[in-house]
Amino acid sequence: MSGKVRPLLLLIMGIVVLAIAGGAAGYLTKTEPKQESEAFVPTLGSTGTRGVVQSIEGDVVTILTNSETLTFRFTPETIVERLRPIDESAISVGDWLNAGAIPHSQTTITIVGLTVIPAGLLRE
Repeated sequence: MSGKVRPLLLLIMGIVVLAIAGGAAGYLTKTEPKQESEAFVPTLGSTGTRGVVQSIEGDVVTILTNSETLTFRFTPETIVERLRPIDESAISVGDWLNAGAIPHSQTTITIVGLTVIPAGLLRE
């Protein structure tokens, strides 16, 4: 082999070995993507649950979730909130905003939903 070809072959072999080692490391450390159910409903032990109101009798409300019927009792400490549409003029300095957004090709994101919690309702 000529003196110029040998270093080139060693370089190419080194690159091939690194590529194989990197591929093997990636294969060995591969994890399965997390599958989330579209119909996920938190359990009672979690921070909340969601469902459709089936009945209200005094201080008892019954809801139907995706998997079961649940009954809850309101107490004097129960906080009840209602979301309703507002326009931008109702947003004030000090309010808390939660935004839902999706990626957009011309901007970074596009806001598709906005929840406003007025400063007076924020709990410390």
